[in-house]
This record gives sequence, C-alpha cells and structure tokens, in this order.
Amino acid sequence: MARQDYMTIAVQKSTQEVFRKFVEIKGFTVKEALSDVLEMYMIAQDAELYLALKKDFLGAEEARNMILDRNEKVSKNDSLFMKLGYSETNDGQRLGGEGTIQAYIRNCEMNGYTWYSTNSLKSGMNEEKVRKYNALAEAGYLKMYFAMNQDDIDNDIAYVADVEEIVSYTQPTAAPCQDFEYPEEWTGSKNNIWIKIKNLKKEEVLSAKDFVVSSTGNELKGVIQKGQYIFGYISRR
Repeated sequence: MARQDYMTIAVQKSTQEVFRKFVEIKGFTVKEALSDVLEMYMIAQDAELYLALKKDFLGAEEARNMILDRNEKVSKNDSLFMKLGYSETNDGQRLGGEGTIQAYIRNCEMNGYTWYSTNSLKSGMNEEKVRKYNALAEAGYLKMYFAMNQDDIDNDIAYVADVEEIVSYTQPTAAPCQDFEYPEEWTGSKNNIWIKIKNLKKEEVLSAKDFVVSSTGNELKGVIQKGQYIFGYISRR
C-alpha cells in the first residue's frame, strides 16, 4: 500500500535519470519539481477548476496569494491605466470620456461584466506583461483606472474597475467574445488589446497623485496633464 501523501509515477528509466540529473543541476529537489509539475499540469488543463479546488482546500485568500507567488515580479500595487479622450461610435457619434464610460457601464450592468478595448499600444501588450497582469487578475487584485479631462475632472482618475482577463494581439483584432459582451456603440470593432472588466464605477478615494508610472516612477498626475500617457501600467505610491 502506498504511504499517505505519496504517489507513484511510472515513467521510462531514461526519463527518470535525465530528470534527476536536471533537478540536481538546477538545485531543486525531486519533490519540489514534481509538485510544480503536478500544479502546472492542472493549470494547463483547467485553471478555473484547479483554482476552485485549491480555494476549497486552502481557503480563498491563500489560493490568491499562491497565484501571485508564481512570479516574484507581480505586485499587488500594480494597476492598468487608461486616459479617455473622444471616441467615435459606429453611427458617427462623437463621445467624450464620460459618454464613453457610461456606454461601458450600461453594458457592464447588463452582463455583469464588459470588454473594454483599445489600440493605444500599436503592437499590443508583450507576452510577459499579459502573463503578469493576468496573474494579478486571476488572483482578484488587478484594477483598471480611467482618467479624463472633462467638465469638472481635470486630468484625473474618475472611474475604476476590476479586471478579470486581458487578451492582446499584435494587430487590431475582433473581440474575443460575443457582440453583446461589449457596448453596441462599437459592435464589430477591431482593437489589439481587449480587457474584461467588472464593477465599473466612480473612483471616490484615489486620484492620479496617488500613482506613479511603473516604468519611470514619475507621478501620474503630471504625466497625464502633459498628454504623454494614454494607456499603460501604474503603481501605488
């Protein structure tokens, strides 16, 4: 009978020998490596099921932290940022930032979520960024802040949403969802960054002065006042 907390895995002898030599050179133990293999297999097959089972076993908070631990570069202080300007709908209507965000709020209320999209990064987000921010989103920590310069809002953050998923393409591409899952004002749009968000609402507490641009450390408020930053990555000060 197998001992409790042990399992037997039958593989070819040559594979075993190469594996043992590999982990020895890398400085891992066989136990650590096999644990990672099992975890990565379940994630690859069905990440949602794996996370649900892990939550049941460990508790939701520890499971969320486990996801972040996969990559030491991921920080709970990181967020996405978008400065809203004017956009044109399919029928030629020109919407300011407030009109744009209200269209997304309506769609969010209808579905419980909505897909926001942009072509602000011409070649999309790089793979490392997508992986990093999707890990934050999966753990339930990623926010997206929307700023605008309209009416009584002076180049400042006005709205915030929880991010559920990011899909990025190198070229403008149709939505990775059904048409009803994003505002009808832009049905058929092609963009290279698609972001699934929920709980889109006014931001009542934080302002642009509370954030810096992640890559430079410059205060977000000053950067967006100069019109130099449309979409990107920000961090809490």
